[in-house]
Amino acid sequence: MLLITQGQIVYNGPASDAISHFQSLGYDCPENYNPADFMIDLVEEKQQAVPDMAAKFKQSPHFAQIQRQLTSQYENSQTKTEDPFEHSPYLSTWYDQVFVLSKRTILHIVRNPYLLRAQYVMYSFLGLLIGGIFWKVQDNLQGVQDRAGSLFFLIALLSFSSLSSVDTFFNDRAFFVRERANGMYRTTSYFLAKALCDVLPMRILPPIILGAICYYMIGFQVGIMHFVIFEGILVLVSLVSATMALAISSITPSVGLGNLIHILMLLFSLLFGGFLVNKSSMPPWIGWLKWASFLNFAFEVLLVNELHGLTIMFDPVGYHMNPFPVAGDVFLKQFDMLQSRVGLDFALLGGMTLFFAFWAYLFLRFANKERR
Repeated sequence: MLLITQGQIVYNGPASDAISHFQSLGYDCPENYNPADFMIDLVEEKQQAVPDMAAKFKQSPHFAQIQRQLTSQYENSQTKTEDPFEHSPYLSTWYDQVFVLSKRTILHIVRNPYLLRAQYVMYSFLGLLIGGIFWKVQDNLQGVQDRAGSLFFLIALLSFSSLSSVDTFFNDRAFFVRERANGMYRTTSYFLAKALCDVLPMRILPPIILGAICYYMIGFQVGIMHFVIFEGILVLVSLVSATMALAISSITPSVGLGNLIHILMLLFSLLFGGFLVNKSSMPPWIGWLKWASFLNFAFEVLLVNELHGLTIMFDPVGYHMNPFPVAGDVFLKQFDMLQSRVGLDFALLGGMTLFFAFWAYLFLRFANKERR
């Protein structure tokens, strides 16, 4: 504890020894009196005695101990052969920076659990709701529509739920710029800590919970690989949309503008996602934009995963005819969805995640400077 008044040190040492030090000078702390209040009142009320307090402190054992510590530190600094941070503008290692920033971010999430708790509750509720609406789809023409509609709704839901990531960097941007300018940490340390602590609890676990609840309620194809592919696509959709939001968050001047840009980009992806408009019917001059839609890739994988190998009973309503079996691949061709592109779709979704994450880092690193 360091106690200064009138520019003079009247005590410097362990806080537990402060009261006994002043007692040795003849100033007793009243019983049941707050020690901090006693010392503050003492130096304010005994202004005439301050020079004497400062002089007697220099004669005390605490002052001598401090002098020995300072001398020892000085001698050690003179004999040190190498300073690991001598040529670095930062005060700690990269690993320490990531660890401390991650710990700080996690503590913030723990102390403000409402958004995280709302995510889990909302996804659990929506999983039950979607599973109830599309309960046990049939293997007929209506079932094809239900399968396609439920799959597209799930990826659209996950895309728009990532809007909460838009304010990830915006709220802390002023602190980040100031702390980075003071050499506290690198941009990579801050970006990695924030991204990791946002990704796992907010962008990976919720889609898994949503998919696990509704998958078997809807009655999608049975088989562990079908379920794994389904969950993998939901997670990738969540990651692509979230990293897109991070990139927008890194450069936009306000959350409102960031939300607007993100919504417009998601609507573009929805339009070219292969459900609202058949991809083969788009004019060539604009149809190529489907390759910029991450929902196009996700929807293709999900639909192929669900209809490939499935037998559909062709039973059009209003026509008096005996239903007959049709391979699910026939409907995939109508949607212009190909099994041969599934591997490419996975690669493109992963690539888009890295692409948006890369631009988010660049925007954070070079577009945010300290202004004096």
